[in-house]
Amino acid sequence: MANNYFIENEDNFLIEEKIKEIIKKEKFNDVTPTTYDLELTSLENALEDLDTYSFLTNKKVIIIRGLDKIVKKNLDYDIDSSLDHLYKYLKNPVDDNLLIIRVNKSDSKQNMYKKLKSLCTVEEIKTDIKKLVQDKLKDYKLEKRFIDYLIEYCNNDITKISNEVEKLKNYRLEEKELTIKDIDDLVIKEYGDSKNLFFSFLENVGKKDIENSLKSYRELKNYDMNDLGLLTSISNQVRLMYTVKVYEEKKYSNDEIAKRLNAKPYRIMKIRELTRLYTLEEIRGLMIKLEEIDLKTKSTDESTNSLIENFIINLKKD
Repeated sequence: MANNYFIENEDNFLIEEKIKEIIKKEKFNDVTPTTYDLELTSLENALEDLDTYSFLTNKKVIIIRGLDKIVKKNLDYDIDSSLDHLYKYLKNPVDDNLLIIRVNKSDSKQNMYKKLKSLCTVEEIKTDIKKLVQDKLKDYKLEKRFIDYLIEYCNNDITKISNEVEKLKNYRLEEKELTIKDIDDLVIKEYGDSKNLFFSFLENVGKKDIENSLKSYRELKNYDMNDLGLLTSISNQVRLMYTVKVYEEKKYSNDEIAKRLNAKPYRIMKIRELTRLYTLEEIRGLMIKLEEIDLKTKSTDESTNSLIENFIINLKKD
């Protein structure tokens, strides 16, 4: 297990930081790492490097990435044979080699991961984003709520946050003082997945929360979608909500509804979190409102955007 490491995380920045930490801890600082991306090369090439004595240096740092991706694909070479070779190496590693296997996500039920983890030191990555930003900005005076605002502005994306912190530091290198306005002026806002934003929008509409409904709607508009296209997408989500609500009232389970609608059970579960906020009559009313907006858009000079925003502003009057 010595000098064999297994790292799992979906954030590239965090993995890179952990690799630097491992290299320093194992005293391989003076060695240039060699990375084998298995989507571009075979596992056997990495294993050959591990097995081969180098005339230039005794020490090696070998990083294998993409193993989680290639096991899901049909490969031109025998992955099982290569994995057997890898297990044999891990059982009898070379002291002068530091091997780091990095994956985005593993399946705990899959034997391959069980074997790898049993033969490697498994490094867990736990990060306090707020502390990470505080450490990076320890020499700067910060406006109140600066860190919280930056984290929210970057949608908790650690890689983006880290990059933006460096940009902000360089921007105020002489003053050593940062404000929320600096974030607004310099940082490109990071929005979440559009499905999550549709969910937030319909959740806020269901709660008749005008301020946050407007906010969610305006965030949706940041995706490459014209106003009419956005109206169509919202209408489709509402129709799906209506169908799910009908099945829900007939006491169908998530799996049964998913099968009937050819959808994933998780998606149905999330939609049912929304349907709790509405009666069937309210969803029907919402569908009618959206149809009226669509008709006005096509038959009058009123813009789709202003019609949707007026509908949101008048939520509590309906």
